[in-house]
Amino acid sequence: MTIKVISGVELKLMPMKCSLDETCLSDTLLEVEPDRELVNALSKRLKKDGAPITESFWCPYGNEKLDCWEEAHWGECKEDPYGSPLKSLTVKQLLEYKNHRGVRRHPVNVGIWKYLEELEKVDPESGKKVERVALYFH
Repeated sequence: MTIKVISGVELKLMPMKCSLDETCLSDTLLEVEPDRELVNALSKRLKKDGAPITESFWCPYGNEKLDCWEEAHWGECKEDPYGSPLKSLTVKQLLEYKNHRGVRRHPVNVGIWKYLEELEKVDPESGKKVERVALYFH
């Protein structure tokens, strides 16, 4: 039996909910099923078209330096564990990958891209829609 390592890099998608005061947060973590082709494609797209996150961005991977925390925690996040500034893609850009093999061959990823399709709709409670998604590689 051969065991194939697909990818050592994990990817979390974090839909950004932003307010008028330039503060954004993500209380949703979408854990993409590891797939080398998909991770590589999204990484290239992020390098090409990714928008730097200039707002104050709060998520479960906060990395501001606090004496009492040694690991990631809920708080402001400006960079990934590799020290690279966080960037985002639009929901529309991510939806271009819904038929990518790396999405189609993993049921979890199919569900994530269905969720992303729902983000394009306006939330009836807030009257807003999520337009950007932070990509967190680790």
